[in-house]
Amino acid sequence: PDFCHPKIKQYKMENDGISEERIEIKQYKLKELARLYNNVDRRTLRKWLQPFKDEIGERKGHYYSIRQVRIIFEKLGYPATLKRK
Repeated sequence: PDFCHPKIKQYKMENDGISEERIEIKQYKLKELARLYNNVDRRTLRKWLQPFKDEIGERKGHYYSIRQVRIIFEKLGYPATLKRK
């Protein structure tokens, strides 16, 4: 079973036969964030986050807070999934 698959909220944004799904802003573990960014390796994601370490701050436990997740999405871009119909 896949226990860390993030929840996806779907918005009806259709353009030229493509629908877009956006990711919910909530607390995420590093592994969950890595999955959102096209299953990038966690070490790679850490490298991407390194330049923004001071702005993001330290995790509390295993999770990034909602505030930290918003900063990560602003810095790396908001993860979105595009699907062709």
